[in-house]
Amino acid sequence: MPATTRQIVVGMAKLFSKTQPAYVDPDEIEVDAKIRQLEARRVADTMEIVALEKRGVKIEEPDPRQAAIDGRVALLLGETYPAQPNPKSLADLYADRDAIDIALVKLRQLSLAAHGEIVARRCAERLPQWRDLVRQRALAVATLRRLNRECDEFIADLASGPQRGGMAAEFPAIKLGGYGNNGADFIRYLEAAVRAGIVTERDLQNA
Repeated sequence: MPATTRQIVVGMAKLFSKTQPAYVDPDEIEVDAKIRQLEARRVADTMEIVALEKRGVKIEEPDPRQAAIDGRVALLLGETYPAQPNPKSLADLYADRDAIDIALVKLRQLSLAAHGEIVARRCAERLPQWRDLVRQRALAVATLRRLNRECDEFIADLASGPQRGGMAAEFPAIKLGGYGNNGADFIRYLEAAVRAGIVTERDLQNA
């Protein structure tokens, strides 16, 4: 008996899974797994629709698929999604795919909300660590800006007329972070760190 389109799709998926390393998202939650299942199921439905329509199959009137969609959506959003009858009529395939599209919209909204809660919880849990990193970076920027100024002053002390100290050529005075009123991005970062209470003006002056 010749293989059906669905059997071919399933077979290709199994072959691909054997030849490609499986990637598991460490943050995948139950709703994400269901989304992946429904996306694969939609691909299989579409391939069967194309195969049937190439053979000239048409949906008989009246089109019964709209009546079936609401019930299918409810099932797809349930704890377990229903098994697909095989073979299915063209109308059944269209109804299944339409229901999947509706279910995927709802599931992706749930996924987005759930991952937002995960991120919010992690931010709250690790806020002290983040503030410490911001503080260290602010002090490093303040130190770099002080050293920029001191390097320029040092080279200026070596100058004679138009000649500048040779060390300036060996180690160009690149203004990494600037100093004074230069380096606007760095200045904004330091100002934000002070406003957030992560560092004080005195901390920056003493860096």
